[in-house]
Amino acid sequence: MKKAITAAFVSLSFLSSPALAIPLIYDEARDGDIEQCGCVPFPEYPLDFGINVVRGSLYSADKNPHDPGRVDFDLISASVPMMSAISTVSVALARRAEDTAPGSAASSFIISGSSNGEAITYVGRSIRAGQSLVFKVNSKVDIFSSIGFRSISTFGSAFDYEIAITLIHEKDVPVPPVPLPAPLFFLISSISVLLVSSLHREAFSTIKMMCRAGEADSRSL
Repeated sequence: MKKAITAAFVSLSFLSSPALAIPLIYDEARDGDIEQCGCVPFPEYPLDFGINVVRGSLYSADKNPHDPGRVDFDLISASVPMMSAISTVSVALARRAEDTAPGSAASSFIISGSSNGEAITYVGRSIRAGQSLVFKVNSKVDIFSSIGFRSISTFGSAFDYEIAITLIHEKDVPVPPVPLPAPLFFLISSISVLLVSSLHREAFSTIKMMCRAGEADSRSL
């Protein structure tokens, strides 16, 4: 029984190893349009350790070639391996040739999910056409409930986008330095000031003694 449990644990660890990871590379131009029914949950894709990439196109309702009259904003959900964490997220938005929107055209980008049962919005902000943004997240994740774009601000919009999500093992998340408690910080600062002042006084006293010794030598000559 013990051997069976050990073998199962080794097998599970082997399957979830970052060394054997196969990150998602999804490109709408090659793999087909991401279905958008406007319902939750969104279409689900499996992510893995490494850099997961989703490329596609966004259209306002008047430009959508797949379903005219409806906004194509590409929202998906995603599963992740056990003990995953998000390292970084990058997103870029570029105008397509058929875009006729004004310069202020933008879309609302979001990545949300949960960790240990707690809902978390990892990234949420507006991105304008022509922008390329990188976010350092370094946070654990159990599942992604939404990745993508929630809205397009302007008619006439047609964008290409690329989203890259880097997943790492949760043990590789950098540990932030622990700040010193305020009283201890002020104590160390005070000691440092006293030490510097003391060294200055000792140096000044030494210089004065040397000067006096020099004057005494001059008089004796």
